[in-house]
Amino acid sequence: MNIFSSTSHASIVTGFNFHKLTETNKNGVSSEKRQIQEQTAHDRPLEPNANKLDQAMQKYREKQLAYNLDHQSEIQQADQAAPTDPHDTTALKEKYRDTVQSHLSTYQEISDILRALEQQGEHFSSGLQQEISEFRDSLAKIEEQRPYLLEGQDPESGKTEFSDIKTLAKYAHDDYICEQKVNNLLEAKADKILPLVNDMNHLSLLSKITKDHIANTSKTVEHDSLHLVQSMATTRAALRMETKDALAESQVQADIINLLGTAIESFDQPKIDHKKHGFRHWLKKEANHLGMHFKTPEQYGEKMANHIKSETGLLLDAEMDKKSLLLHITQKNGAVGAQPSEGFLLNLQDTYDSIDNKYEKLAFSEAIDASEHIQWTTNIDGKKTLSYTPSALKKLEEAHATPGVSAQDKLQMGLSNAVDDMKLIPLKKSLITSFQPQVDQLQQKASHPFHLENHIAQGKAEITSNLMNDLMLSTDAQSMQEKIVLAAQIHNELCQNSLTAKNGGTTAILLDDMYKAVSRYRSISD
Repeated sequence: MNIFSSTSHASIVTGFNFHKLTETNKNGVSSEKRQIQEQTAHDRPLEPNANKLDQAMQKYREKQLAYNLDHQSEIQQADQAAPTDPHDTTALKEKYRDTVQSHLSTYQEISDILRALEQQGEHFSSGLQQEISEFRDSLAKIEEQRPYLLEGQDPESGKTEFSDIKTLAKYAHDDYICEQKVNNLLEAKADKILPLVNDMNHLSLLSKITKDHIANTSKTVEHDSLHLVQSMATTRAALRMETKDALAESQVQADIINLLGTAIESFDQPKIDHKKHGFRHWLKKEANHLGMHFKTPEQYGEKMANHIKSETGLLLDAEMDKKSLLLHITQKNGAVGAQPSEGFLLNLQDTYDSIDNKYEKLAFSEAIDASEHIQWTTNIDGKKTLSYTPSALKKLEEAHATPGVSAQDKLQMGLSNAVDDMKLIPLKKSLITSFQPQVDQLQQKASHPFHLENHIAQGKAEITSNLMNDLMLSTDAQSMQEKIVLAAQIHNELCQNSLTAKNGGTTAILLDDMYKAVSRYRSISD
């Protein structure tokens, strides 16, 4: 989200290290001359029997001198390359303006939603109130810079000159803070915030947060519990099913882009020509790198297509760079759940028109011919243009024809449910850590051949094992409590038929502890 993060930090380093190398000290000795004197003293050759510390310090000074010389050279090159035209605004590119505007609109809408919730009496903890305050402070700073960021006009001086990287670095910092605060607020109040979002374009940010949260959480706990990983996979599948209709347009567009991208990847004739006899070796190396098995360009294209589809899901999108035609996996940036977008087809047409390489143009054209979603048509001027096929239009119309629930509402409900489920991850992890060992012990007892009441032991093991699986698949804490109560009732009935376990034993204590753990979680989170 932070559009300047890849350049800002490096620029800050150089931008804030400008200083006068010939600045004199109180004794009238210039810093440059003083540096030479100090370096000369350090550069004296070491004695043959110099200790290791002196040798290490000598190597350090050599590296430090080389770094200083390189750094000074970079500064001089930056000075020479600096624009001389005071009205030069080349760094303020159109895509940056678009991104700044998109981010600003998102933050402003979230701010309005928070204000509305406060007016309705929604409770925010002291920690969340602090998050909201910091979010609004950073948003106010961005809004102050708005004329400069969008129009190239310095808000302080009123001039239209581009004041190096300092202002952009300031914006990048404030934008980063706003993004973090939105993340935190969404996780805490997703069920309150998401239903109030009006502009579907803004959900691209929220969708990415949800997807990243799922991915990051599953990576964190994948070594802790197989059950929890299975639960995360189920959550992903449920999220995709719940948002399937609402994301129909983005699904169509993603399928088209995937098809075009993989067609060019598999039909990259210049790469084949360049590799010549080494192409098979390159394919083998690429296959090992991706963990796949393919030997021909066709297999490579097919595997890449499946790989991209499995990675992107429904909440992410695949885009091609117009110049390099490389495929990038990014967050959704289309009007999710809206009517078919003509802008998407126009961008696709521009991409096709901008291709000069005949191999790539042929691959692009063949992919369009093979697509069930787009087709070539001729307009009134006789020019070939792209349009949706009747089957694609029908699919889009059906997705938005569901009575009673709009596409936007379906998407928001799906995301709300998914985010709510994410909030259960700490509880599920705690249940696994605290109680799974005891469940495993019950399994071991049940398998003991000399147990007095083997069928009772097997029943206890089956009840607790199934309960743990059900808890990992639960989507809210209340249903988890209900499942524990049901398991306890079944366990009590089992014990009534036992000669030795009339009072429930350790299994009853285990179920009671599990119920208390979920109750504590509900008392904190509700």
